[in-house]
Amino acid sequence: LTSRRYNTLGNLLHFYAAYRRAVPDTDLADFYRAYEARVVEDGLSCVGLSLHLARKIRQVFAGASPFLVSCEEWIPDVEAYCRSDPPDASSVKEHVLVALRVLVRDGARGGLILMDPGYHVGFPVAVMDDGRPPHRGHFVQSNTAKSVKEYSYEAMGSRYVRWRVRETRAGRIKQWDNVLYVGGAFQSALAYSEKRNLLYDFRTLVARDGAGPSAGVYCKLNEVNRNPVFTLFYAKGGSRTEVKLPFYLFASATRRSPEVEAATKVSAECAAEVGVSAGELLKTLRGVADLYEDVDFVNDLLDLNRRVDPFDV
Repeated sequence: LTSRRYNTLGNLLHFYAAYRRAVPDTDLADFYRAYEARVVEDGLSCVGLSLHLARKIRQVFAGASPFLVSCEEWIPDVEAYCRSDPPDASSVKEHVLVALRVLVRDGARGGLILMDPGYHVGFPVAVMDDGRPPHRGHFVQSNTAKSVKEYSYEAMGSRYVRWRVRETRAGRIKQWDNVLYVGGAFQSALAYSEKRNLLYDFRTLVARDGAGPSAGVYCKLNEVNRNPVFTLFYAKGGSRTEVKLPFYLFASATRRSPEVEAATKVSAECAAEVGVSAGELLKTLRGVADLYEDVDFVNDLLDLNRRVDPFDV
């Protein structure tokens, strides 16, 4: 987690640059359909991070056979979902992580080791078929001033794992279930999950430590003319600092002003905690701000997101 950043600002900017290089007046839906997603180091989603991790495991542990597993989120009826093997064609594989099959006690007991760099889980999670030790079960994934998020995992037969998320925010508890398909290696991580990621309206750049996100930027690509903001968060003076800055302060067309200078200073402070140069983060923020000025592209992108999964919006 500490050596690579989660960055879905970067992969969107690569996609946008490729689209702008295409034949003028190319329909975004047609371009998206033909686009071949790839792993880019300055734009790693859960897909790129998981591919890197699986490759590293093979290098370090001779004979290990890590594989990518797919995940669909917010499943209302887990038992019904798990009756299909594999999941039916209507499933939406939004997330990817790494798994290893393990046998303990001379092969008498089976289970999985799950590693999830995309959701910033800082340790391997053991999920035993029988739910007995070394089964990890329940743990607190994050505990901030805003919320507490807890994860728990349970094998649902030999082909599925239920991943339950419980979030407490302002005294209110929200709980939902995600389901991993572990019955085979997911072969469409780039062709499906990475391409799906490109359409999300919520984008992030996150540096992580062993405890989770430590600094970064997030934003939501709202409908045009909704005055979107970047939220920059980082440690300052021993505590978490969070600053909201409007997109327009970083747009190429914006003239220099005291307000722009102050925003640039904040982005430089954040960059130091993220682990990139001030110029690199500023370039990313400017790229996203300029992308947002392309009204047709943003509208078409948001429309595609709704068309792919109307329940996700």
